[in-house]
Amino acid sequence: MVNRRQVIKSAAAAATVLAMPKYAFASSAFNGFLPAGQWVPANQSLSLIYPLTDAVTNANARHHWAYYDGVNAVQYQIPIVALGGSYPYVFSVDPASAALGMTIGASYGSTNYGVLTWQPTATVSGHTVTVKITDQQSNTTQAVFTISTSSATSHFVFLDALNGSDTSGTGTYSAPWQTLPKAFGSTYSATGAGAGAICYLKPTATYSSAGLGWTDNDINNSWPLFEMNVTQKPIAMIGLGGQAKIDWTRGVWGLAIGNAASDFFSASLNPDGWSSSVPNQKWVLLASSGSTRFTEWNVTWTNSGYGSAGDSVASPHTALDIGGSILRSYIALLHFSEPSRVSGAPGNNYAGHCMYSCEYWVSDGFTIDNPTATYDAVCYAKGTNLNFEMRNHFINVAVIGAGGACSTPGFSITGEPTSTNGEVRYCYIGQNATGTNQKIGTQSGTYGTFYLNRNTLIGQFENGFGGKGVYQNNVVQTTGTPIPTGGGSTSSGNVTATSGIINSTTLQLQGSALSSVGTVGAQIALAASSATPNAPALKVS
Repeated sequence: MVNRRQVIKSAAAAATVLAMPKYAFASSAFNGFLPAGQWVPANQSLSLIYPLTDAVTNANARHHWAYYDGVNAVQYQIPIVALGGSYPYVFSVDPASAALGMTIGASYGSTNYGVLTWQPTATVSGHTVTVKITDQQSNTTQAVFTISTSSATSHFVFLDALNGSDTSGTGTYSAPWQTLPKAFGSTYSATGAGAGAICYLKPTATYSSAGLGWTDNDINNSWPLFEMNVTQKPIAMIGLGGQAKIDWTRGVWGLAIGNAASDFFSASLNPDGWSSSVPNQKWVLLASSGSTRFTEWNVTWTNSGYGSAGDSVASPHTALDIGGSILRSYIALLHFSEPSRVSGAPGNNYAGHCMYSCEYWVSDGFTIDNPTATYDAVCYAKGTNLNFEMRNHFINVAVIGAGGACSTPGFSITGEPTSTNGEVRYCYIGQNATGTNQKIGTQSGTYGTFYLNRNTLIGQFENGFGGKGVYQNNVVQTTGTPIPTGGGSTSSGNVTATSGIINSTTLQLQGSALSSVGTVGAQIALAASSATPNAPALKVS
């Protein structure tokens, strides 16, 4: 494993390390704006992904409610998520919200970067929050929404796997229930006791998934799904004060987001294990055309696995073409990881995610550090994907694209039949020196342009289907062909070599790459400048 160390300045920073990018700056002078020439101009319009306005979101959605009872401190935190523009972004919160105590990490590498944080000290009703997002070209967008406080069980319910009780508990902070079926119901059609509420899981013990594999779901009744319905089930599931562990070995096919689950939010969870008895087990399944406005943040799937055959694979996040041709939209997968995923033979062996036919989505901060493992694909986009982005990923494995019935080389973007406006940036992707890390193009039909900038690869890009790629300021170390030229592809500012430009131990840039403006993964590697952080001042986290 790579020895990755986090630069932590205080105990407060240590408490929020999971909200940080995988690389952190050790400079207090950085205001978030880089010198000219040290960022890539926008390839896509700057667009808001989460949270959207009140007019289009559920009144009970997570971002609208903060817990306050005057006694127990429950911190409000939500990530503010944007797509496109010239990364990295700079965030600011309006003065009235700041006066209430709301803060946000403004610049890349700061504590709680892009995370709106608040500890209410009084009752608040219908307060309008405005968070401004500014990119490196001074393009802006805003997240504008209202927020209120409450302690009512119509808005918040609490579980405690060790000390709670489903019989004597009331679902309040001081009298929590014990089990997930109590809050979510024992079948899909059942109304759980926490219907419509934000469900907090106290991380006191492991939560059992027994009773969560429902076959009366409206997606596919042959799959034992834990399907959400935000009028009959909680609208959010959040670990309170740390990741809450959920035993995922009991045959649940996946946490399913279907037609009735818009605005579902999950955060600070630790699904643990997998079931070889369930074909193609998932952690999350975005299962229908109604799978819209789904946000996941800070989730670690430990002991995720892979069976002896292709239909026994466990894939963390999958969007499938079920229930119509309308694209699943406004999806954010943030800071998720598989620290102990089992290596296996090919056949749907996808780590990270496999996104079929989605639009307006972002995956940010996926980590897999298993340098001896083999997978078909890692963070895979397939089908008709429109306006999407993958960024800040740390992928360190032995082989991607090992072959098999569903084999697809690499950290991939493909389109069937159409795919356009996709971007991969600020990622570290490590593999064997001659392997394939990127596949850009389509399997049939038409395709758009894919933008790949400021990534660091040990391996090579590949244009497998003749699509157009725009390769900007990447660092590529490979004995193969580093940058494709087919399909009208263009390249600029890339640094390539067969060896010597990426340190195999620290994964930092070295040699001729030190003067580049590429990246080491999520690290922004800048030319030396006293006004901004630079490569020697950075530590690998």
